[in-house]
Amino acid sequence: MDTAKFSDRGYRRLFSHPRMVEDLLRAFVSPDLAREFDFSALKKRSVSYVTKEFRDRESDLIWEVRLRGRLAFVYILIEFESTVNRFMALRVLTYLLLFYQDLVEESERRLKVLPAVFPVVVYNGEEKWDAPLCLEKLIDIPFPSLDRYIPRFKYYKIAENEFSREGLEAMEGLAAQMFRLDTGTVGELPEIVRGVIRILEREAPEELRRDFRRWLCRLLRKRGLDVDLMGVGESEVYPMLLARLEKYREDLLVQGRREGKAEGKKEGKKEGRKEGEKKGRREALKLLLEARFGEGGRGLWGQIDVITDTRRIERLIRRAAVETDLGSMVKALNSRGRPR
Repeated sequence: MDTAKFSDRGYRRLFSHPRMVEDLLRAFVSPDLAREFDFSALKKRSVSYVTKEFRDRESDLIWEVRLRGRLAFVYILIEFESTVNRFMALRVLTYLLLFYQDLVEESERRLKVLPAVFPVVVYNGEEKWDAPLCLEKLIDIPFPSLDRYIPRFKYYKIAENEFSREGLEAMEGLAAQMFRLDTGTVGELPEIVRGVIRILEREAPEELRRDFRRWLCRLLRKRGLDVDLMGVGESEVYPMLLARLEKYREDLLVQGRREGKAEGKKEGKKEGRKEGEKKGRREALKLLLEARFGEGGRGLWGQIDVITDTRRIERLIRRAAVETDLGSMVKALNSRGRPR
């Protein structure tokens, strides 16, 4: 399965639940703004009326909401492209202008004032997001007196790779936990899953629990852990999943201990184990790159040998397992967007 399409569909399905949208805005948007939204009035709108370019996208969502009693909208664009779109501000504005035009037509031109739209871009890629947030940053202004006539527009960015592990841990809600699952190491997953289970069982409706379980199973398969829990009774799902995760983690530790045995004689048991785990992961990444890209993959081995961050090695392994383009893999290897 194409990883971008999997991510698009999985994220879109989850953010089609009002609870997920509420959690996203409460966790990642300024409290001064988030507290103004009446989340009890959230209502998903159809986006089928827009042009073919946008209709083909599976990651755009419009939510109707109330701001201080007035009609407003939240537009969420989920971006999974391997490269950053420099003209994202233009793309988002184009969509919103089409949306506004449709509102005018829908009201049979009786609308006197356009409602506010809060545009949010959720970025899940590896590269650092360096695209301008403001449209005017993309426009050449040859002389100052023209500046007042340049359109003003800005979108709100939520980039997964800009949040530290500690920052995500401190956040509440399913959206933050989803980001932790997407970026955490295998060793961290059992703890994160336990937190997710507590939230789902205590607060989430049945449909959201089902969709989150489906997304989680696919995420784990993408990481190489084959799980199929869709036919398992709900009371058995998470105990079984946690048992599988713990075993998978233990298997990795055993492998790491074997790899690090020689190093351990020199540096002590603890340091040897850590170095062995890193070495084992680096070797796995090398073999995967060679299998997928041949000589081109072997040409990247020197860069892999100097990577010391375990989380980064795991992210590259996941990327290499699904990447079909060597150039994109090279960019991912050279990118240092995610926090250490």
